[in-house]
Amino acid sequence: MSTGRGNGKGKLGDAIKQIAADSPTVSPHRDTPEERPSVSRGVHDGTIVTPKTTDGDPDWDHMFSFWNLDPELWEVVGDSIRVNSWEGPSAEGTVLYHQYKAQIRRRTTTKIDVDELVAQISKWKKPKQAGLPAEGSCFIVCAADWQIGGRGGTEAAIARVMTALPEIVTRAKQAVKNGADTLLVASLGDIVEGFNTSYANQPFTIDATLSEQARVARHLMKELLKALVPLFRRVIVAGVRGNHGQKSKESTPEDNVDLDYLEGVMESCRESAWGNHIEWLFPEPDVASQVFVEVAGTYLVLAHGDEWRGSADKGPQWWKNTAFQRHANLDLAHFLLLGHRHHFRWQECGEDRWLVQCPAMDGGSRWFADGGGEKAKPGILVFNTQGGRWWDSHICAPTEGMVAQ
Repeated sequence: MSTGRGNGKGKLGDAIKQIAADSPTVSPHRDTPEERPSVSRGVHDGTIVTPKTTDGDPDWDHMFSFWNLDPELWEVVGDSIRVNSWEGPSAEGTVLYHQYKAQIRRRTTTKIDVDELVAQISKWKKPKQAGLPAEGSCFIVCAADWQIGGRGGTEAAIARVMTALPEIVTRAKQAVKNGADTLLVASLGDIVEGFNTSYANQPFTIDATLSEQARVARHLMKELLKALVPLFRRVIVAGVRGNHGQKSKESTPEDNVDLDYLEGVMESCRESAWGNHIEWLFPEPDVASQVFVEVAGTYLVLAHGDEWRGSADKGPQWWKNTAFQRHANLDLAHFLLLGHRHHFRWQECGEDRWLVQCPAMDGGSRWFADGGGEKAKPGILVFNTQGGRWWDSHICAPTEGMVAQ
């Protein structure tokens, strides 16, 4: 019987040449006339030996199924296929047998029919209601760094807030139409410019006393609430202190106009018919600078943003460090809402964790421009949330021309 190692002449030699031409392997060889059909495998790879056959290339999917391997999960390593060929007897006489041996591996991806998937794209039907489910969701208004009394003057500060208010109301009404039933107003500090707490020449840059700044802040916040509160079933107002609101460097962190003005609004609302149901949240005495809020299945921590020094880039690491200590429930929070930095930033800090640095509503921060050579546009951030998700974020800007330069 021929061994398959002859001089390449005759019927067997021609067959071997044909196998070499058609097969994806190197030239055929024969170690033994026939090996026992088998499969051996580990978690990710293995070896398969086919039964002898007189046909051409084997049906590998059939081979995998025969050995109880899912063809969707396993494949043959193409350049590892080896064929063993020899002549042997059969009912029809002498025939040429083939046996294949190859390395196998687990697929990194399963098979897909790309043509069918592409065809499905054109047949895709638009959902009846686009966007996230919003029934019982919360509409959030972020009031940060109004800096009343600061650059551009108090009159311009009033104009900025009041000219942005109509757009805030419009978006609130749309949120209610989509299913929102809760309003959260987050007062994130530096609502007033202050008097002598941030830099030495601050008294020369303001046009109102600290008491006058606080009075204007109370009336502006009250107007915002009067416009929004009637739209929602539940209303929460939460506030934190800012560095500009600190009354004195010798006093406690709680001795702050950013908290005083909001307490004044709270007392006024509690005596009104339209606002006596509002819920009010302030920092706990042992936390001082942050407040935890739970709305519509979403957990938020409000802070001013001056808790760490230096670049805003340090924010995610500060969050991680404080969350490790379970400080202010930051380990639970989906959102960390910040002010202070005067420019907008929305950053993913992990799965379902978002650092939201809200824009300022000032007339242009010289501190921000001097520090980074940039100018941030004023505005009030609004967005919707439910179950830790968010959508429809938008910065409601003052009417063009109302911002003092």
